[in-house]
Amino acid sequence: MEKNLLRGIQISKEEEVFLNKHGVKQLLTAIKNEDEDIFKRGMVITLPHQGLRSGELLGLFWSDIDFENKTLTVNRQRTSKGLGPPKSKSSYRTMTIEGLN
Repeated sequence: MEKNLLRGIQISKEEEVFLNKHGVKQLLTAIKNEDEDIFKRGMVITLPHQGLRSGELLGLFWSDIDFENKTLTVNRQRTSKGLGPPKSKSSYRTMTIEGLN
């Protein structure tokens, strides 16, 4: 190939849009009124409060949740290839679960 056909073509980057505090509150209010899929509702309610990646949330086992001490431990994540280690060493963590009764 003598000529690069893609030279001079610029790819525009779309700005990522994140939910602000008000948007998260609206989402949580809306999902609490949904009772069709308790799994999805649990994911939406948990993610903003715990700072988990979706793969980390999907990789949780019941044994990773300590209801007595109100903690959650991230030991693995679910990817398209199945269960595996978290993304980095610092991703292995135990955190307090806010609002757990």
